[in-house]
Amino acid sequence: MCDRCEQDHGGDVGCDPNCTARCAPPGQVDRRRFILATSRVALATAVGLSGVRDLAWGQQALQTTKNALGMELTLIAPGTFRMGSEDNDDEKPPHDVTISKPFWLAVCETSNADYRRFVEAAGHGEPGVAVPSKKGIVPWKNPMYRADEQPVVCVTHDDAVAFCAWLSETEGATYRLPTEAEWEYAYRGGTTSRFYWGDEPAGREAAYFSKPWPEETQQAPGYQEIPWGLLSVLPVSCEERNAHGLCHMAGNVWEWVADWYGPYAADAQTDPIGPAEGTQRVTRGGSRFHASRVATASVRRPMDPDTCCHNRGFRVVREA
Repeated sequence: MCDRCEQDHGGDVGCDPNCTARCAPPGQVDRRRFILATSRVALATAVGLSGVRDLAWGQQALQTTKNALGMELTLIAPGTFRMGSEDNDDEKPPHDVTISKPFWLAVCETSNADYRRFVEAAGHGEPGVAVPSKKGIVPWKNPMYRADEQPVVCVTHDDAVAFCAWLSETEGATYRLPTEAEWEYAYRGGTTSRFYWGDEPAGREAAYFSKPWPEETQQAPGYQEIPWGLLSVLPVSCEERNAHGLCHMAGNVWEWVADWYGPYAADAQTDPIGPAEGTQRVTRGGSRFHASRVATASVRRPMDPDTCCHNRGFRVVREA
């Protein structure tokens, strides 16, 4: 199984050079130019009342808060955007979507520290134990994946939903997975380009290598940086963020969303929630094991909801 495209090329390592999946090496980019461009986005912080902060991200004022777990959430205002693209068949047709209500979205993917509190409080099974992952990885027993600041991986869609239910009960607020439309709307942050930084892939080395791995990870047996990424995942917090101040909307781990996988409607929609039923759920955002060009605003990947993988996690929504 190829780590870069998850296709079976008949071998255990590497990618077939004739593979037509999205796993060919990305073009070379000027990493310094990309970092300089992203560094121009200024972040100024002013602490307000009730634990809510107003942040100036570029020209856009952001409002953030923290929940009982210390998870930071940012308020996403209502609006209309163009969802989908002409890039791939399942991203067609592009269509207008209106998000009619504000929602709070986690700035970062759910971390091991966040998920561990759920496991301990609710008696839920550890990731990769009750349901074995595709590669047999048990993340909390593996120094490549178990650091508190890394995203929890090897969780099924049901695991993610159960975490949201526990957090809802704990806090007396409604937590859930984002809908596919909410996720793409938040990713775009008002942009219309393929990526939130423009139309061209930035390359893994620029888009994903924005913060060092935990020291434990770097000292783990098998740690190695490779041309198409790293055999591990980055900490959930990062310096490179989109217009909403969100971390790793592109890359790090694929993120479960609420929707069943199915074709888009061509008509304009308001607050779509996807098909009423299906066999696979949608994941979004790409991962560290894939080319950055897979991490566009509109790329969709269907996954069986009862499976888990070392490059799949989630982030949460709190209803406003």
